[in-house]
Amino acid sequence: MRKLNPDERRLWDFVTRSVTPLKGRHHSADEPAPIDEPPAKPKATHIPVDRLFSTPSPKKEHTPAPKRLHIGTAVDLDAATARKFKRGKMPCDAKLDLHGLTLAQAHSGLISFIRSQSERGARSVIVITGKGSPNSERPTGKIKSELIHWLNAAPLRPLILAVNEAAPRQGGSGAVYVLLKRKDRLRS
Repeated sequence: MRKLNPDERRLWDFVTRSVTPLKGRHHSADEPAPIDEPPAKPKATHIPVDRLFSTPSPKKEHTPAPKRLHIGTAVDLDAATARKFKRGKMPCDAKLDLHGLTLAQAHSGLISFIRSQSERGARSVIVITGKGSPNSERPTGKIKSELIHWLNAAPLRPLILAVNEAAPRQGGSGAVYVLLKRKDRLRS
């Protein structure tokens, strides 16, 4: 057992003053504290301050990044669901029309729409962007061209399984179906 240095001994004596000894054991307050030889210099260790007061975080399992979404490509779907989704045969739970919005308005509107529908437990939604007109003097269709990037971005990608062009009766190339993950399968 290592001997205490004078500072440690004073601290120990201070702590033990408030302790009542067990029956049969005696401690004399008159006993002088033995003075040990001077301590060897302790080895310097560097521990960052933030690690001193933080609790260790649990090890996270490495989850692979989700595959990139492409219009018409189903990811992690069984064949029957993929076929039903591509043909537009899945019931549409909600619709978002982005016509007439700026890019910033459309982006924030899309994020809140997808998040709220996911929280609500919706499975399939339709997002209308408009077809745009690339041949005009002033090209349009900027929302349509940005949509797949927005759906692949961090806040939305974990919520989405697949994206497909809508059937002609529901907007054709001016709209897309978005298949959301089931609420019970979302990773936190």
